[in-house]
Amino acid sequence: MKIEVLYFPGCPHRGRAIEEVGRALVSEEIAAAITEIEIRDNEEAELHQFYGSPTIRINGRDVAPASPSARVVGLQCRLYPGSEQAGVPPHDLLRRALREAMHVEES
Repeated sequence: MKIEVLYFPGCPHRGRAIEEVGRALVSEEIAAAITEIEIRDNEEAELHQFYGSPTIRINGRDVAPASPSARVVGLQCRLYPGSEQAGVPPHDLLRRALREAMHVEES
């Protein structure tokens, strides 16, 4: 399983997002490494289809895909509706994304 956390330098939510991914991995009893990818400029943001910091992808799939009209690539903070901390995805969302990824891998 490939888990990536994309962020821009100085992102105030980066550390908490990584902690939450780790907690979700433990909850789902999944052993996987978390790769951090620093996005330094708009060119890299475009290259990585970076929709804000932090962006979390599992096997290349965004854990909270936005509607096409809401997809703005660039160096900005990302907000996750339904989260106690708007800049970090809710725990249940991360767990669901991990379960879905495991299901796809098993198929």
